[in-house]
Amino acid sequence: MGGAPRQLGCVTLPAKSDSALVREDGGALFGTEDGTIQRLALEGDATTVLSPVPGPVAAADPAADGDAGTTAAPTPSGVRGLDTAGGLTVAAGYDGSLGVLVDPLGEARFPQVLQLPGMLSVRLSADGSRCAASTRENSLVLGEITEGEAQEPTASVSFSSWVNETVLLPDGRVAAVSSDQTLRLIKPDRTEDHRQDYAALPSSAPYADSMAPSRKLEQHIAVFGASGSGKTVLLSSFYGGTQDPAYIRDHELNVVAEDTGEGHRLLQNYYRMRSSAEVPSANRFKATSYAFSVKLKKGTASKEKAPFNALRLVWHDYPGEWFEQGPSSAAEAGRRVETFRSLLTSDIALLLVDGQKLRDNAGEEERYLQALFSTFNTGLLNLRDDLLEDGTPLVRFPRIWVMALSKADLLPGMTAQGLSELLIEKAGGHMAELRRTITMMVQGDAALSVGEDFLVLSSAKFTPGTIDVSDRIGVDLLLPLAAAMPFERHVRWSARKQIPVKVAQQILANSRSIVSALAVLGPVAKLLSAGSSKLPGPAGKVFSLGAALLAGNSLEKFTDLVGEKLEEADAEAREKNHRITAVLTGFLLALERAEEEQVLTRSTR
Repeated sequence: MGGAPRQLGCVTLPAKSDSALVREDGGALFGTEDGTIQRLALEGDATTVLSPVPGPVAAADPAADGDAGTTAAPTPSGVRGLDTAGGLTVAAGYDGSLGVLVDPLGEARFPQVLQLPGMLSVRLSADGSRCAASTRENSLVLGEITEGEAQEPTASVSFSSWVNETVLLPDGRVAAVSSDQTLRLIKPDRTEDHRQDYAALPSSAPYADSMAPSRKLEQHIAVFGASGSGKTVLLSSFYGGTQDPAYIRDHELNVVAEDTGEGHRLLQNYYRMRSSAEVPSANRFKATSYAFSVKLKKGTASKEKAPFNALRLVWHDYPGEWFEQGPSSAAEAGRRVETFRSLLTSDIALLLVDGQKLRDNAGEEERYLQALFSTFNTGLLNLRDDLLEDGTPLVRFPRIWVMALSKADLLPGMTAQGLSELLIEKAGGHMAELRRTITMMVQGDAALSVGEDFLVLSSAKFTPGTIDVSDRIGVDLLLPLAAAMPFERHVRWSARKQIPVKVAQQILANSRSIVSALAVLGPVAKLLSAGSSKLPGPAGKVFSLGAALLAGNSLEKFTDLVGEKLEEADAEAREKNHRITAVLTGFLLALERAEEEQVLTRSTR
């Protein structure tokens, strides 16, 4: 902003103010010790002082007065905390009253007020769904806000002194600075994740990646399929297989379900398939997201300075019934839209083709395939107007749509190339319609791949009375597919410079981190240096490649990391004990081997 500072307005406060905020709609609020909230409306150059409103007041307490019951009027309390985020404003009183202020510059009312321990401050998460209030009892009360109302907190975190500053982080953790000169990171389960002591009292809650014990590269995968297409079996087989002792012995990774209950349910499905030939029941009409932490096993310490040290995989399961049946109510229709919005964080999507249905329609596969793509296409069209604001195409959207054959054990000999030929022959026009529909929903359609990648999957070998979970096809490829396939595709698209800058920046968000991790390897460094003389030296490559990659031809050169060069890079990573980098090169090699084994066919575009 240029020009001299300009005074926007002034409001005289009747008492000391310990809290203030400026709302996005142009209003300013000030909490005072006399229990009122003073208000200032800002509209362009005009300033209007609005009448004050009472702060949150806890419910009156019954008080005995002789034999007759009376009710004591609530005592006004100083407004010690104010915060705004996600379109909400929350206020906290010194007496422990906490409420969401509705229509702050208008009627300004508190429909519901909670009574908590006496408070010093309150903070909201960026989306307004969570709040944290510091109390006079040296604790931090954590709660949620649902449909505009603060919910009763289920727990609090105790400190040795009062909490001066709080920040609610996007990953669910809370950073808090207390007067004993410590910063603590609190996990969503209320346990301590990190503690750091300072020589003096910090004035705010600093947070940096260096404070976090785990820096994760997060990738999302969305899985679509009709009811009965095998999504639950596939996920159970994927997670159960990673918990098998043989898998753990042969891999550098530990895959852990972040929700222990969900992990146990998936393992239960897996064990029942293995021991009792019992297929898990489908999650009908239930949309579920599963989060897995993929961490390096304990071993020889790695000295590499990779931009991340773990991978987080989030699996989004969209109910097939929601594409096959219309919503039964407006509320259900809203849930479908909101659920689909959660899928938009995914880089890659799998659309399952049911091998059982293909076998049932042998010789007339088009009957099933055309119905499958038509149903899915119609479902997307029905969601389109609700997903796009003012019809504006989305930047964030799954850009790689893989056609994946489930239950491939029922079609022996089916390869990824064979699947590609079958789908194009029997339903090519319907796949093209699906791509056109998705194109209408996304910005930069040059960075879009729909029906260009094909995958063969079998969760287990099913025979009457037995399920052999060790006889699988393609399931172990799901992790490399989610982590590495978007990277190599995004790099290729961005290198062509045929997509908007906004789209390139979005799709390269994770890919830059992967490039930075790989750039310390000799074969990769040679490729990058051949692309631009302006690239930083080896010591600076790890964290400073972003701008140089987009400025020069390095992205295009990076697509040459295949075959022998990739094998050389993988060997060097393992030799130098660059463990996280070796995981990445291993993922890329797994994709190459899958193509050689005809389990996967990747787009060349």
